[in-house]
Amino acid sequence: MNIEISKLKLHPLNIELYGDDQGVDLVDSIKNKGILTPLIITKKNVIISGSRRYHAAKLVGLESVPAIKSKLTDELDIEEAIIIANQNRVKTNEQIAREFKKLKAIEKERAKLRQATSTGGKKPHLVQNSAQGEGKSREIAAAKVGVSHDTATKAEKVVDTIDDLKESGQYEEAEELRETLNKESVSKAFEESKEKKIPPKTLLPKPVFDFANGNGAWSKFTWDPVQGCKNKCPYCYARPELLRHGSFQPQFFPERLDAPTNTKLPKKAIKAIDKATGTEKLLLEMAWQNVTVCSMGELFGAWIPDEQIQSVLDTIEQHPEWNFIFLTLNPERYQYFNYPENMWLGVTATNQEEADNAITALQHLKETGLVSNIKFIAFEPLLEKITFEENDLDCVDWIIIGSQFKTNKVPKFQPEWEWVESLLFQARQSGCKVYFTQSLTVRPVEYPVQEKSVTKPITRKAKTETP
Repeated sequence: MNIEISKLKLHPLNIELYGDDQGVDLVDSIKNKGILTPLIITKKNVIISGSRRYHAAKLVGLESVPAIKSKLTDELDIEEAIIIANQNRVKTNEQIAREFKKLKAIEKERAKLRQATSTGGKKPHLVQNSAQGEGKSREIAAAKVGVSHDTATKAEKVVDTIDDLKESGQYEEAEELRETLNKESVSKAFEESKEKKIPPKTLLPKPVFDFANGNGAWSKFTWDPVQGCKNKCPYCYARPELLRHGSFQPQFFPERLDAPTNTKLPKKAIKAIDKATGTEKLLLEMAWQNVTVCSMGELFGAWIPDEQIQSVLDTIEQHPEWNFIFLTLNPERYQYFNYPENMWLGVTATNQEEADNAITALQHLKETGLVSNIKFIAFEPLLEKITFEENDLDCVDWIIIGSQFKTNKVPKFQPEWEWVESLLFQARQSGCKVYFTQSLTVRPVEYPVQEKSVTKPITRKAKTETP
């Protein structure tokens, strides 16, 4: 069978184990010969085998790929199948260690399930030898990744140390240890790991949404599972802010995926309860329901792996009580994912070229069936007059207009009122909702000019007296 690429989903385990390998080396082969080995996918179209072929097919521009539906439904079986599917892949020692660690966790979980089944869900009378169970899980996992029990155990301790170093902010030491593990040997890396000093872990607060600055904003909350960006927009407000605290390089924070679960819908959001039907219906002030996603970064940048984007989308789908609002300068990438209805798809446009690009991308989304999602354009900052063709804005539900903040690269700038008025008129003609941000202070300052006919002034001659 063939399946549309846009319907496929990536499993987060791929990025966790193998990083962001985008299958670039397969592009030429797929261009010339196509995909010879079908992808293996679950009933829900999650890729079990073939993530690199999937990435390469997208780079080539294929709209569909051959695929085989697996009968696997159990998540533990699916995770193991993903690892087994990568048996012949050329891997680093770190990747093998992370495979071993995951397989060991799978085996331990299976042992718990078997124990629960054998005792009918009741606590067993005899305490099981946990050390023996641990050892059995290690042996099974080591055999499946094809290394000795001793080597696998040492490598696991090294990657644990790498992760602990990163968590404590010792990034350079973590990279040095990773280089030893991958380029020299497991044994040498294991000895080095013993010498690393890691501060004791502190109990960190649960991640929640951040409160957006400014009263009356169209979104009261921000959520940044990804921070940083490789675009070089001179008007970017996020760059100087992040540089003050470290780096603007893109970074994924998987722990922040728990923020929607840990943040409760505010009481301020509840405007009324429909008592007539006996059901609580939340009529919300939109700003208190809206969450701006990646306000300090670019989730849909070409450098962000699909797995990271999909993990954010999966989280959003589990929290329909919120509206999640996105903005991107790379709207072409919107077409490769499926979206829950509570996700608003926005495009930043500061000039005519970017506005035309936004319309092309949003029209494509509407034509491919994403009708229920709110689609919008943020003209922030508006840097020139923008004109649309007739019916262009039919695919747009909302427009935002704002000015340019002062950064170290550009001065503060307010657009001409004529530009704002033109956009406002075009939006009204198309039925778009309009939002002026607080930064927009431009307003018309006009005076009426009364037309007067210019007439020659009357000159009176002085009377002369006759002597």
